[in-house]
Amino acid sequence: LVFRTLFTILNTEEKAIGGSILPHVLELDVPVLANGTKSDKFVGDVFPVGSFLDNTKVYRVSNGGIWVTLDSLDGVTGFVHISRLADERVPSLSATAGDYKIGSTHRARVLSYNPVDATLVLTLQPSVLAEKYLRVTDIEIGSMVEGVVEKLVPAGVIVKISKSINALVPAVHMADVKLSHPEYKFKSGKKVECRVLKIDPERQRVILTLKKSLINSEYPIFQNLADIHEGDISHGVIMAIKKNGCVVAYYNNISAFVPGSEMTEAHVADLSTVYNVGQTVKTTVLRVDPSANKLIVSCIAHKKKKEKQVTKKEKKDKKEKTEKSEKKPVKKAVKKDNHLRTVAKKNGLKKFSDVRRGVCYQGYITNITDAGVFLKLSKTISARVKIGNLSDEFVENWKSLYKIGDCVQLKIIHIDREQERLEASLKKSVIERKDGPKQEGQTVEDSDSDEEMPEENASRNAELFFQQYQPLFQPFLMRASLQ
Repeated sequence: LVFRTLFTILNTEEKAIGGSILPHVLELDVPVLANGTKSDKFVGDVFPVGSFLDNTKVYRVSNGGIWVTLDSLDGVTGFVHISRLADERVPSLSATAGDYKIGSTHRARVLSYNPVDATLVLTLQPSVLAEKYLRVTDIEIGSMVEGVVEKLVPAGVIVKISKSINALVPAVHMADVKLSHPEYKFKSGKKVECRVLKIDPERQRVILTLKKSLINSEYPIFQNLADIHEGDISHGVIMAIKKNGCVVAYYNNISAFVPGSEMTEAHVADLSTVYNVGQTVKTTVLRVDPSANKLIVSCIAHKKKKEKQVTKKEKKDKKEKTEKSEKKPVKKAVKKDNHLRTVAKKNGLKKFSDVRRGVCYQGYITNITDAGVFLKLSKTISARVKIGNLSDEFVENWKSLYKIGDCVQLKIIHIDREQERLEASLKKSVIERKDGPKQEGQTVEDSDSDEEMPEENASRNAELFFQQYQPLFQPFLMRASLQ
């Protein structure tokens, strides 16, 4: 029998020598894993803490726990202490009966590895199997984690993210805005969803953020200077404001400096009047030097780039539009000219003085506004139809009656020859009404001034009536004003 000594106890009455006959100890080599082959990696790296093992089979039972074989592994075994078999206390174990008898199979999780005994220390506890993280190093920077608020402390919020791991949300990262009463928002037992800012394996610390601007950011995170390049964009948080700029913090203890000239487009004497500590900013990398651990970023470079892109796009669109208009004349304009030419030919109006009140003409609608409908009788003669003269019936959505480009029949109801303005009507009752014949020898100008259409006459008569009887109404008006 070959035996390798591991320790000796010779300074007592009962002398003892401890050793091992395991092949990997005798050979001072790594254990055989499967099919007689040895792993190039450390077994603890092949089966890291937190990894799962299915179909572990019990082959030995003692008062202290159980030994299991691992599926498809020859040189490595597993051990589960009695306290790790279940969440509740297991009073005793039996090799022939119970849940943990020889031959029973279980799903286990790795807690540690003993290289001397080539044994993986395992657990079968359901609560541990359900845990997402067993070690701080299992948590990935930038990942989303769910937790429960433990308590509120001056430094921030303590959040429990697993049975054995607590994390801190710094006060500056509790929200995008400063909270006047954080105790109302973070009550013990409240579930929260956070993003991992950084981890410290040596001190077993995890730092989280609850800022929505960081959680919902569409940009990649900065967590390694070697992976950051000029022009990259990411969100960061201002941690300090100085006279010549500010310091912005990112993930995994990465920080950058923003020069004052890259914080605002216009010069600002006091940068703290524009920015606040704890404010999330969108930054663009200007320079990065991993060897010197330096990172210079800008808060306005992305705005300048966007404005430049917009200007470039506008110029391109304008150029394409010009080229298109030169190559392809607009059909709508041609169609408009044709209709207008047809209307002008039908009306036969050569100058403004040819227009007569009470006469029906053809009109081409050129515009519809809140003031009414505007039409052309020829290239140089236009008329307006007020809203009240569009239809005999009340129409709430009167703009839907006509559309630009329609050719309609109208009747001239008023002519202002000094301003060369025409008022027309599209009412069917007005157009179909036959006005009485004019007196013999009456000129066009006389007709315009003497013959009034009912639509114009009504408003003018109301004005004359008020002027004529104003003295009678004056006492009543004065009394009403005094009241």
